[in-house]
Amino acid sequence: MDEGYSIRVDGFAILDVPQICSTFSLSETDVTTTADKIAVAYATLFNANSQLPGVNLIDFNLHGIDNYATVDWELVPLMNPVLKDTGNYGISLSPGTEYSVVIPFELFQQYFGADTWKELDSYQFYLCRSTPDGEIDIRCQPSV
Repeated sequence: MDEGYSIRVDGFAILDVPQICSTFSLSETDVTTTADKIAVAYATLFNANSQLPGVNLIDFNLHGIDNYATVDWELVPLMNPVLKDTGNYGISLSPGTEYSVVIPFELFQQYFGADTWKELDSYQFYLCRSTPDGEIDIRCQPSV
């Protein structure tokens, strides 16, 4: 991604609120998202040998052929305990280390065609991150 940092998508799933609660051991009162569903990218960040300050989750989005989804910032600290109560959305790693991060994206039914929404599990999504050298698109397949 950036000088010395890389990312690998380890899994991808489309979940509703009850599934989010079950998967991440949350109560439904913890999750106040207004999204109809959540696309969850499970990824590993790796710092091979970079002195950069880290990777900012703000730089990520998820897109399909005709739409973009943004990160659900309420869910980020709930799914990534290391970020809880920090107010921070960046991951800083020492050289030679890695971290598994969960990046949730808001999906709203109104932004999809009716047929696409019915077949959301087979819709082709890409995890996207802008870099100084252009954009990185990683194809995501439902797997979790």
